[in-house]
Amino acid sequence: MDFTTRPELAGTFGMATSTHWLASACGMRLLERGGTAFDAAAGRSFVLNVVEPHLCGPLGEVPAIFQPADHDLPTVLCGQGVAPAAATIDHYKAEGLDIIPGSGLLATVNPGAFDAWMTLLHDYGKLALREVMEPAIHYARHGHPMLQLAADKIAATADFFRAEWPSSAAVWLPGGKAPKAGELFCNHELADFWDRLLQESETVASRDGQITKAREVFSQGFVAEAIDRFVTTACLTDGTGERRKGVLTGQDMASWSAQYEAPLSVMHNGWTAFKCGPWTQGPAFLQALRMLEDDDLSALNPNGAEFVHRVTEAIKLSFADRDAYFGDPAFTDVPMDALLDNVYVKDRRALIGATCNRTHNPGKIKGYEAARTAYLESILGAEGGGADAGAGEPTMAHLTEKRGDTVHLDVVDRWGNM
Repeated sequence: MDFTTRPELAGTFGMATSTHWLASACGMRLLERGGTAFDAAAGRSFVLNVVEPHLCGPLGEVPAIFQPADHDLPTVLCGQGVAPAAATIDHYKAEGLDIIPGSGLLATVNPGAFDAWMTLLHDYGKLALREVMEPAIHYARHGHPMLQLAADKIAATADFFRAEWPSSAAVWLPGGKAPKAGELFCNHELADFWDRLLQESETVASRDGQITKAREVFSQGFVAEAIDRFVTTACLTDGTGERRKGVLTGQDMASWSAQYEAPLSVMHNGWTAFKCGPWTQGPAFLQALRMLEDDDLSALNPNGAEFVHRVTEAIKLSFADRDAYFGDPAFTDVPMDALLDNVYVKDRRALIGATCNRTHNPGKIKGYEAARTAYLESILGAEGGGADAGAGEPTMAHLTEKRGDTVHLDVVDRWGNM
């Protein structure tokens, strides 16, 4: 029997989905007020900063794929900030490190999400910046029901915050106590931050001018100044359990901005799948699809052993290649064409047998032998096959509670923007 309370949805006005009901409701609100999919996406991202603080934050990053109604193909927006200029291998080695800590100030990159959303709003939105940000400011100022998972994460890191990150304790432990699930939780500091940013942006009259001003205030004004001042003076415990200063500066923030680029794509069973470039792990999904293009996956039970085995083994092979070859194309020569080449993916597909493959073995690509060798040496030489140094999303430090994830949102409007 079909589970009819969750039907396949269709409509003519618009749809907005996300990982939290308040963000989804905000998206529909902005669509109903005449906003585009891009206004709704940006507005919901700010709400998610408030209501899912264990998964994302206002200084985070965003890889986005979008398609305006009048464009034939999607476009990628890179909101992944680059590493600070002083985040060099020599500096990290001088700090006694052979792997970047998964949390702490040395894990920090340029915060990219805000500039990316402002870029998208400026170029494709309709609503005023205040209208887009007001729902998030409301929930930060007046409160939202704390999620169980968020409450668990805060409670798990409460002692660490008290002892090592007092500024975090001041925000996440009101009255010195971790919030309980379902309690109304306010983040007045975040609301104040966004209010000031809007006030400074509104010294300019026009909508587009206000968004441009907001980008400047963030990357060159009081936001960048506060971050520079904090990182310069703070010496905090990171994922290794030791205290270290960070290297992010205001100049790093002033010299970076979000950029558009073309997506990568492959065909699979009549569908075209699009992903961001190898500065994300997205192309690994495309490679796995290519390995599986001769398998009739639609004929298999998605919960069955055969389906799970084939898909899992393909993903393991593509992830091995990801780990060995992916990087920022501006600094790393990534053999993307070779990784998606028909002969190469068929050779990789041939490695999928009847049982689980227990090796982590990237493929061999001519001219890139050194990259493969260096990667294999790095994982063989690391304790336990790769020490994580406090791995996981660094939003809540994850020094005791290491399960990390992120947020997601989708939206389409009445005009066909997606």
